[in-house]
Amino acid sequence: DFLLPFDLWDLRHWIGMAEERGVVLETISWNARIAGALFALAALILIGVASGVIRTFLTDYGFRLDRTAKGFRRQRGLLTRTDIVMPVSRVQAAVISTGLVRKWRGWHALQFVSLAQESKQESHHMVAPLARLDEIWPIIAETGITPPGDAAAMQSGRFRWWLNGFAVVLPIVFAAMAAVMILADTSLARASLFLLIPMAMLLIGAFEWRLYRHGEDGSQLYQRRGWWRQKLTILPQLRVQSVEIAQGPLARASGLAALRFGVAGGKLEMIAMPLSTAREIRDRVLAVAAPVDFSEINQRG
Repeated sequence: DFLLPFDLWDLRHWIGMAEERGVVLETISWNARIAGALFALAALILIGVASGVIRTFLTDYGFRLDRTAKGFRRQRGLLTRTDIVMPVSRVQAAVISTGLVRKWRGWHALQFVSLAQESKQESHHMVAPLARLDEIWPIIAETGITPPGDAAAMQSGRFRWWLNGFAVVLPIVFAAMAAVMILADTSLARASLFLLIPMAMLLIGAFEWRLYRHGEDGSQLYQRRGWWRQKLTILPQLRVQSVEIAQGPLARASGLAALRFGVAGGKLEMIAMPLSTAREIRDRVLAVAAPVDFSEINQRG
């Protein structure tokens, strides 16, 4: 936008341009407004897809991953060629991600969580940007991480957790409707368009609830979430640095909690579970860690 002779985000400038051409916004029919909004949304999606493809091509061109004696060696890049080595012992967790279209075609991406940061845009190290699951699992096996089996007992969260977010937004929406009716002197029918926001949130929450899963099998922790961008995080329990139980006001009223596991370079969060379940999982995870002899530490101190 710095190349344009005007501010791209100045709404008054666009309104003035329309009025100079004899277009009065108030006289435009609602059908034309909806069609224009859909056209703008389609153009935005098209631009986003095109920019993503170009960025992926420039970043991952000539991608190559080798298993060396020191770890994983990754080379990639068209304009800027990078050559990085990741020690296997430093890998803390594995993140497998995909999208609606990529999953339909069987493609996934694999990232490793470690203390070192990949870049400002990516906090995790990309190991396989476009691979199938039968190609990803052998790579993960080199780090001692295994795929979730039957013992993982993946569980869904309580839908009340997502309804709590809906309950927080609803009063704000009603306040916005009242403000628009008073300040803009508009009708209730037009102001009720704000109700599309909580309806969209409720629909997205339903998708999230249907796809969300968490589990643990005594050696690893698992979390699967997301409907537009789906992610599966696998974290060995021995690499957990801290365990935190978090409850907001609505979560406390519902008896629900979130369980957060700190790990070097990242975290894993299990949500929408009863407080008693969160405490049980926390105790089982902490029992895996080797006991610390505090008497010996005090003697040294």
